[in-house]
Amino acid sequence: MAALEINKQLALKKNVPVIVKLLQQYNVNDAIIPFIISKMILETDWFTSNAFVKNNNPGGITWNVNYLTRSGTSLGIKRPASEGGNYVKFDSLDTAVKDYIRIISKKPGEPVKAITPTDFAARLNQNGYYASTQQSYTNTLNSVYNRLQETTDIASLIKKKNSLTMAALPAVLIGLIVGTLIFKK
Repeated sequence: MAALEINKQLALKKNVPVIVKLLQQYNVNDAIIPFIISKMILETDWFTSNAFVKNNNPGGITWNVNYLTRSGTSLGIKRPASEGGNYVKFDSLDTAVKDYIRIISKKPGEPVKAITPTDFAARLNQNGYYASTQQSYTNTLNSVYNRLQETTDIASLIKKKNSLTMAALPAVLIGLIVGTLIFKK
């Protein structure tokens, strides 16, 4: 498989760790994080699209009047003429990821509950999140997912949170014990 262009490699290196951290911060199941990032890669052309770069929009999220009342959002750049409308401009990647989680948590499909890339694609389809056939989209998503595994060490990024939590556990326990002894008197 051909190497990714340098600008896409740099964009991955810059954005994937941040997005992993945000998804974990919002309690997204670690198992689905690579699927979500694969979907974001599809939407943003490996985090290089104008919608992502200019609008902090990792999901191709389209502007609608509901965003008038959501803090941290404004009218973004125009979408392609064939699609119409505008993207949402988010004031930060944090705000965008939080909104993206809201969107992929919707029923009936609840894509956020997927267990495989194929399941994720099927659940996105249930919610009408793409126009191509489910088979075509699934193949594309799986291809990006595999490429993500090859080009980043996403498993280590996801594990890092769990390792840090476990590393801090002894200090927390000692603090609790000492605190209990001090305040018990």
